[in-house]
Amino acid sequence: MADSKTASRQVGRMTVAFAGFAVICGLILLVLGTGPTSAQKRQNKVLAETKSSVQAAKDMDEALEDRNYGDVRKLNEELRDRLAIIEHEQELKAQ
Repeated sequence: MADSKTASRQVGRMTVAFAGFAVICGLILLVLGTGPTSAQKRQNKVLAETKSSVQAAKDMDEALEDRNYGDVRKLNEELRDRLAIIEHEQELKAQ
């Protein structure tokens, strides 16, 4: 009877030890599994590069608009100057 109690306790201790080991392994796997995978890292990198490319394109577009606006403003000034010259010439002819 004593041998069966001792054997039963030993089996119980081994079961508890195995369960503890399984819990520890599960926690380790859980911690390791929560980090981003390499595919997620690649996806995040591509997303960041895409965002920076889009921002660069927007900046370039704004710069071109500013440049074009400046060109249009210069043309308007030239046309106003020419118009003033033509009006002045017409006034001189009218006198």
